[in-house]
Amino acid sequence: MSSGRYFNCCIIGHGKLTLDCAQFLLAQGHSVKGIISDNRDVRAWANEHHITNIAFGDDQYEFLSQWPFDYLFSIINPTQTPEEILSKPKISAINFHDAPLPKYAGLHVTSWAIQNQETDFGVTWHEMNTKFDAGDILKQSLFPIEADETAFSLSVKCYQKGKESFESLVSDIEANTLTRTTQNLALRSVYLSSQRPSNAALIDWNKSVDEICAFSRGLSYQDEYNPLGLPKVYFNNQFYMILLISKGR
Repeated sequence: MSSGRYFNCCIIGHGKLTLDCAQFLLAQGHSVKGIISDNRDVRAWANEHHITNIAFGDDQYEFLSQWPFDYLFSIINPTQTPEEILSKPKISAINFHDAPLPKYAGLHVTSWAIQNQETDFGVTWHEMNTKFDAGDILKQSLFPIEADETAFSLSVKCYQKGKESFESLVSDIEANTLTRTTQNLALRSVYLSSQRPSNAALIDWNKSVDEICAFSRGLSYQDEYNPLGLPKVYFNNQFYMILLISKGR
């Protein structure tokens, strides 16, 4: 895909994976022209390295029109990128998704996978198009879900595998050996940002022990922000929230 070993890129995203990927790109000799992020650490790093940056709410199209660039990397980006932005890179717009596409497109999918008692998971780097999480797969890494996995611990795994697979993705771009695999959309499942556990996450005691445990672990984000809600029980006319204590890994 790339005409040479080194390329120019821009990045949209926030958080540690965005920062790690940007650092890796610079270390490999690639040029990061601009970064779009609301994360203070990412923007502080960009300023330190004299990389122009703006917030998500600023004019992204005008910002990305300042220079020609080869790739747009979307890394932990919770918003759907409009078509006019996807047309800006000369070669490709590439997104990181913390799930094994085509299954588990959408948001908060680590939680839903655990609640659904999946035994395997993965991360995917894919080309972006106007249908979210539906573009051709460029790099995918699969791994098992442990018996005591929580939404938090699975997210940590996704970060680790995302970083490793990004380095492999960049290596393929450098060597001009990147391949595309069309997603089988018949296998696609989508979880919207508006979806929440039923009954305000109240535990249903008619479920099996395994289902209840999976439900509780899937809503355990440790000290991180919980976007779905805590599991609850109702006893003696009172509601009680359940907090799982991590054993550590």
